[in-house]
Amino acid sequence: MNRENKQTQPLVSILMPYYELGDLLQEAVSSVIAQTYPNWELVIVDDCSPNCSAADALSNFRDQRIKIIRHEKNLGNASGRNTAAKNSTGAIYLSLDSDDLLEPTYIEKTVDAMFEAEASAVYTDIQIFGFHNYVYTPSADLGDIIAGHYPHNTFIYKKEVFDLVGGYKNIEAVVDTEFWISALEVGTKFAYVPEPLWRYRKHSSSWSQNYSSIGNAFYKVLIQHIDTAKKHVPRMLEDMIQRAENDIQQLEKRDKPREDYQRMHKEFHDLLHEYEHLEKQAQKTEEILGSLPKLVKQLTYVTMKKVGLKS
Repeated sequence: MNRENKQTQPLVSILMPYYELGDLLQEAVSSVIAQTYPNWELVIVDDCSPNCSAADALSNFRDQRIKIIRHEKNLGNASGRNTAAKNSTGAIYLSLDSDDLLEPTYIEKTVDAMFEAEASAVYTDIQIFGFHNYVYTPSADLGDIIAGHYPHNTFIYKKEVFDLVGGYKNIEAVVDTEFWISALEVGTKFAYVPEPLWRYRKHSSSWSQNYSSIGNAFYKVLIQHIDTAKKHVPRMLEDMIQRAENDIQQLEKRDKPREDYQRMHKEFHDLLHEYEHLEKQAQKTEEILGSLPKLVKQLTYVTMKKVGLKS
């Protein structure tokens, strides 16, 4: 950390909406507490969880930097983030979902990068884990995002970006992608740390598993940003064509084992037919061979009779 002490480190406000899944909340909060950057506050907004409240899930956590607020009714992910922002005092915001995790150096390294690059926002590589495991690199390029390179909710930014954008939009899904687009539209300068410091969880309850709904929600976001989308239509079409070609290649790869199976299945039945034919031939041969002793006796008897050895 380049800043010498806590007093010169800007306060980072972590905005965390929460709904059920208390065990995952505990993991997320633990990853925040483990940060090497000490000057943070965590504002958790319980979006009216009916079974496992945030307060109950975190009853054993005693860190004074954690604040819990509860909505009286369920308002959605975006409202949870906005409520957290209204109750925050930091100069830098970090919106962290309650099922995701941060590597211990995430805040330290991104805040350093923010000041070194004189940027207003910073993103890192993402370690996807859970149902899938791979490293994903978001993009701060509008053309990439409009073309469908979803950035996820994985960057840290100055409070002024939140104010310029007007907070998170109350939409069904891809709230984070819409925020990225809006941040870029107002001219936000991004810096990038090429390390997988954000851990993005894929599980059965996460929205990101519902691909068709995500796609539909994304197109609705593009309509809201139609002027920006128009500028990148050629890029979007190129990306769609490329994805279609990739899908075709995947289908061909998937069909090849099927073709191999069908070929092997036919060869097996051909061999089985040949075996049955040979077996019948063998049975006939055995019948012939089995009758030889009797035939030999009969032939011998006739021959001996002819030559007068038998009466």
